[in-house]
Amino acid sequence: MIAYAGVLFSILPRLSLWLDEIRDLMGVRSDGLAAVIEYAARQTAAGVPLGYIAQYLVVQTFGLSALTGRLSSAVCSVAACLGLALLGKRLKIRHPFFPLMIFATFPLQLRYAMEARPYSQALCLSIWCTVAFFALLGRPGLTRAAVYALSIAAGLYSQPYSVFVPFAHACWILSARGIAQRRRVLWLGFTAMLIAAIAFLPWVIYASEHWQRTVLAEGDRFIFSWKSPLMILKELVGAGYVGTLLTLTAAAVGLFSAKLDSGQKLFWMLYLAAPVVCAIAADAIFSYFLAIRQMIFVLAPLALLSSLGIDNLRTTGSRFRGLLFAALLAVNVSAGVRFFQRPREDWQPAAQRLSAEVARGACIVFVPSHTASIYAYFQPGLDSHSCDLERAGAVSRIAAAVSQYATPLEHADAAQRLAPDFVKIDEQPGEPRVEVYRRR
Repeated sequence: MIAYAGVLFSILPRLSLWLDEIRDLMGVRSDGLAAVIEYAARQTAAGVPLGYIAQYLVVQTFGLSALTGRLSSAVCSVAACLGLALLGKRLKIRHPFFPLMIFATFPLQLRYAMEARPYSQALCLSIWCTVAFFALLGRPGLTRAAVYALSIAAGLYSQPYSVFVPFAHACWILSARGIAQRRRVLWLGFTAMLIAAIAFLPWVIYASEHWQRTVLAEGDRFIFSWKSPLMILKELVGAGYVGTLLTLTAAAVGLFSAKLDSGQKLFWMLYLAAPVVCAIAADAIFSYFLAIRQMIFVLAPLALLSSLGIDNLRTTGSRFRGLLFAALLAVNVSAGVRFFQRPREDWQPAAQRLSAEVARGACIVFVPSHTASIYAYFQPGLDSHSCDLERAGAVSRIAAAVSQYATPLEHADAAQRLAPDFVKIDEQPGEPRVEVYRRR
């Protein structure tokens, strides 16, 4: 775990910030905590403040940078590993480092551990919520119920879809048999869930209007076709179809292990199914686009069950167990390396070039126009140099900032409006790229 933390923290500042990270960090640069909370409500659909608050506190303490913006995510990833180790003890996995290595190398987990976004925090809280649930189950009491309620509420305030993990807990309590002090567990567990829901209600009332406007503005809609299950299989752990197949194979061996009784098997099946099925259902209800990050909470049971499966294969020969474990790690690591080595968008060089062009007397055409604030994150004031091409008679030089998120139509429209009076004289490639024009 120390080695993982060392690798993680060494990589954090090396990766360029991408669009959604910049948007989140623009919020934590706001003046005061109240402004940060307001930004969280209106920035994204179902936006919640706890991830922004964690980033804000780190940034206020250590200053704003890619490292500090991502620091809370990395810390949460390490904390998630600690929680996973506790859950692994319950499964009596012979080699406790199995689930830690598998979980740490899942490319999907690793990606969000190094992003200035709240998903690693939400995943961590969902794992510790499960730890709190088992603590309540082992010795029902008001203190443990309060901790469980707090973990659910913190998860909701980090990413609302984290609620699907306690939903799996609730389904198991209602379905399983042989639970010690069943009535007390039912009462305390559901009271904790109700308190967490009540604690989240004020935010829903405050932010719901912003959420509705954001969904309408983004224009994305829920679409579920025959391709959707394939997308889920391909991206479930972030290692493509092969990675998912290896993980599910090992998890299936673990799930049907003789080490688990029927009640335990039911619990882990619900923990596996709820984050996926409920995310699809919620997206359909709220007409929001399907994304694998909404299902990130499935990574914990996948890591634990696949580790249990690999551990149990020792009865069929250590060679096969070793091959499966090695193959799983190799595919995960390979996919992670490919993800972090592939070309990334880098807004800072483009912003620096735009600033240099402004110093030469140029004005800027932003394509699309709403990206102006993203460049201004790196070079404050750039957005104030935007061109109005309809009244650009006195301008002799124009820099076009073309984002990879621009549609072909948006780019063609900008080029068409420039063509009669301007000729392109230079281009800085990349994502985004900068095109420089001078008057004919």
